[in-house]
Amino acid sequence: MGITHPPALDDYSPIRPRDIAIGVFALVMFVLTFTVVPISQA
Repeated sequence: MGITHPPALDDYSPIRPRDIAIGVFALVMFVLTFTVVPISQA
């Protein structure tokens, strides 16, 4: 814990297509399951 953090291990490696697909899937799931009005008990 503190203000300083260790540097990244590898800043120059490209993002793999699998990682991009996982991110897109997570974003789509968030959009599909997001509710503007919270569910309330009746």
